[in-house]
Amino acid sequence: MQRSQDKPIVAGNWKMNKNARESIEFFQGFLREITEETEQSQFILFPQNINLLAAKQVLGSTKVGWGAQNCYPKESGAFTGETSPQALSEVGAQYCLIGHSERRTIFQESDEFIADKLVTLQSWGVTPVLCIGETKEQRDQGKTEEVLKNQLEIGLSKNRIECPLMIAYEPVWAIGTGDVATPEQAGLAHKFIRSELATKYTEDYANQTVIMYGGSVKPDSSKALFAQEHVDGFLVGGASLEVSSFIAIYKNS
Repeated sequence: MQRSQDKPIVAGNWKMNKNARESIEFFQGFLREITEETEQSQFILFPQNINLLAAKQVLGSTKVGWGAQNCYPKESGAFTGETSPQALSEVGAQYCLIGHSERRTIFQESDEFIADKLVTLQSWGVTPVLCIGETKEQRDQGKTEEVLKNQLEIGLSKNRIECPLMIAYEPVWAIGTGDVATPEQAGLAHKFIRSELATKYTEDYANQTVIMYGGSVKPDSSKALFAQEHVDGFLVGGASLEVSSFIAIYKNS
């Protein structure tokens, strides 16, 4: 695969961190540091949904992407506490995470439910970032490819190939644990994901689909990970909460 960029796409999932004031302070500080880098790379930030207006206020006229951490796959209705793809689109969100392991495990979201989210987001012009990955038990049992294949098959069952899509491979055993997949482990998983996309669709579609790695990514591990042919960038958790470490992941890659 020929990469379309020399530097990684770097996305930050803040999870349930940072209030509105802290978010704005981060956005402003981040913009002061990466003015030149935005010409060469793509950054995406995922604050709490309640702070999306703050993202729009500061990042709306910049090249830095931003989006939501979650949505509900309906345009409107009696779904207290949820956020619709329509509302995300109208506020200007460009991306939305779906299928994160925390949503799958804590909130028991199924692949079928995630597939509904994916297509509803696409229908409103918001790019889904589909997160997939295996648990430690599944890896130890040699089921990594089986799990990834199943999550892709069902999660993409309603995918509209004419619409943008991104994928994040996040081995569950490496999220928030301090453990990171070796470059070889990440590379093999990403290669498998791309081959599945090529089989399901076309090689061109597979090669054009961004596949990010997520799972305790740090500045000192990003270079070796990005050296893998099929790793297009990173979905970063804890290290995205500080401007310095978030930018260092980009600079070190």
